[in-house]
Amino acid sequence: MTTIQGFAMLVSEQGEALKPDEVRDLAEGVVRANDRLKRLVGNLAAAARMDRAGVEVATRPMAAGDLVDRALSEFPRFGGSCGRTQES
Repeated sequence: MTTIQGFAMLVSEQGEALKPDEVRDLAEGVVRANDRLKRLVGNLAAAARMDRAGVEVATRPMAAGDLVDRALSEFPRFGGSCGRTQES
């Protein structure tokens, strides 16, 4: 929600000074952030339903770099590779 609010505030406060492609980039960021928020809310709702049903979730270890890459993939500007190579 902070991302959506930040993009909206930027357009609201500096909209006149922004170039059309900058406004489009900001709008695309709002759409991506909204999609992510919908997925998070959906996942939380699913987790609550599973918890009420008594479903136990099996966890497994995961490489931290993979988690960071997955998070950064939400922000294309940062690339999503953390500067790592396959050997890292």
